[in-house]
This record gives sequence, C-alpha cells and structure tokens, in this order.
Amino acid sequence: MVAFGVCGWSLGRSGPDQLERAAELGFSLVHLDGDEVVRGDWLPDGPAAAAAFADAAERTGVGIAAVSPGRLNQLGLTSPDGSEEARACQQSITVAVAAAVTLGARLVFLPSFRNGQIPDDAGLRRTAEVVRWACDKAADHDLLIATENTLDVEGNLRLLAEVGRPNARILLDTLNPALWGHDVAAYTESLWLHLVDQVHVKDGRDGRMGNAALGDGQAGIEETVAVLRAHGFDGSLISENEYGGWAAGGATRDIAWLTRAFGTA
Repeated sequence: MVAFGVCGWSLGRSGPDQLERAAELGFSLVHLDGDEVVRGDWLPDGPAAAAAFADAAERTGVGIAAVSPGRLNQLGLTSPDGSEEARACQQSITVAVAAAVTLGARLVFLPSFRNGQIPDDAGLRRTAEVVRWACDKAADHDLLIATENTLDVEGNLRLLAEVGRPNARILLDTLNPALWGHDVAAYTESLWLHLVDQVHVKDGRDGRMGNAALGDGQAGIEETVAVLRAHGFDGSLISENEYGGWAAGGATRDIAWLTRAFGTA
C-alpha cells in the first residue's frame, strides 16, 4: 500500500523535531538531510546523535525512509578527484550511509543540482565515479543509492551504465524534470525499471519549487501519477512541498490529493 511521507527540510524544523512535525501533519515517513546529522556531531559522537533521531522515530511512529547529503549541491559530485570538495563529498556520503544503516533507512540519494549539476560528458563520468564509490560503500549494508539530477532519459541511462552497479537507482521527482524541460510522465515511463520505489512529489509555479498545491502548478503531476498507477506503484510518496510557518496547512490538502489520486481513501 502506498505510504505518504515528507522531506524533513520542507517542514521549517531542524533535527529530530522534524519527525515530531511530520507526525503532527499526518505523514508516516521522512527523508532526512544527512547534514542534520553532521550538525548533530555524528562523526565524533555517532551513537548520541543517532539516538536522538531513533528516539523521535520510536516516539512518533514516523519512519526514516532515506538519508541524503544535501550539501552535495554546494560541493558538487563533479568536483575533481582529490580536491577538497571531492573529499568533503565522500565524507558527507559516508555520514549518510552510516546514518541510514543506524536509523533503518534503505536508501541514500545523492543530489546533483547547483554546483553539482552535470554539464557535459566529463561531468557525467566524474559523477558516475562518485556514485559507483557510494554504491560499493552501501552494498555491504543492502542499501540502495539513487541519483537525483537534471539529466534527460538518455543521460540518466548513460549515467547508470557508467556506474554499473546493481544497487544504483534514479530518484523520481514529479516537478524537477519539468523545470529542466523534460516531460515528466514520459520520463517516468522510460526510466520506470530504474526508479527507486520512493518518489518526491511536489508542484510549483513560475519556475519555483514547492510553492503550489499538488495539481495546481506546472508539474503536470496528474499525468505522472497515471504512469505510476499503470505500473502498479506501491512504494512511498514523499512530499517536498513547503510546509513551514504559514504554509503548514497545505499538508492536509496535499495528503488528501494524494489519497484521491492513488485511490487509498
């Protein structure tokens, strides 16, 4: 049965409070930013940092479905091998994998936006090297590694071929491909066999992310949902709409939309 979750960074909260807020808004899962764990001193004191998140998960009933090192967008997976930025990327990925293992998540996803956007063949090959390294690091723990990027269908297939690891996947977002000129429904259909069963759902207007109710923006989300349903999707839908401050009420609206769209009422 389809489960509904939320990205912790969409809640206007930090640390374990994100799980409390997710529960209040009616979500059963969260995607956690690995940088939250870094700020919680994971590296010098891993057990203490893990315990705070694990306690929140047990107390609220909200599961941690995935961990992502958000600062990869600033550091860039395309950074040259051996550079300070590349070493920092590896450290962030190491922390995310450790957090996922400790907190029971089965996915670590690696964003390639902003400074990490893949601009050319050299960038694709370098990104593939890092994703391959991450896959090998995660394999012993039965974790999946997913890439989230701006590439089209062909580019993603090339990237996965370069990575060449069975635990490599693509994280689908219902808006991001549209912002880079791709038809999201066609993208979903073409990459279906390579998608992880956790999907970011959001909408937006005027080129912005998360600032529109699901179905009211430019994502064409109804068409994407139709593709997911046609393939019998039964994974997790993780909202990345904004729910901080005044926007918190939108969570009820979006959960209702997803419930209707996936026939889970």
